[in-house]
Amino acid sequence: RESASVLHKTARTLIGIKNLEKDKQEAHIFIVTNQHPMTILEAFSVGTPVLGSNIGALGELIIPKKTGLLFNPQDVENMLITLNQWKSFSESEKFNIRQTTKEFYFSNFTPIENKKKLLTIYQEAILDKNNYSK
Repeated sequence: RESASVLHKTARTLIGIKNLEKDKQEAHIFIVTNQHPMTILEAFSVGTPVLGSNIGALGELIIPKKTGLLFNPQDVENMLITLNQWKSFSESEKFNIRQTTKEFYFSNFTPIENKKKLLTIYQEAILDKNNYSK
């Protein structure tokens, strides 16, 4: 918790984040230290890149320099390096990451995309069952 508090304070100081928890759409970045995939998807849906812990699903959702950056949650120094890396990006690079983040969400996680993926899984399961039954 202490490292998350240091990270949060440092992020506000370094990048000027305002009301990060309340308004992801206006946030420069969204920082996640715990596994909250739905929160990440909400941020992605409005084009807000995520700086997140390289653990579990976060490491799979956050694509470095495409949808955000990853850091080691056990290493405060690494968290600060990651924040400084974000800060060092040009406005053009940040804009491109925001665009990629939003595109990534809309091509993978909308209800329509989820329905397509689910139907594919069901169809494959039915085929497997039919092939197994023969």
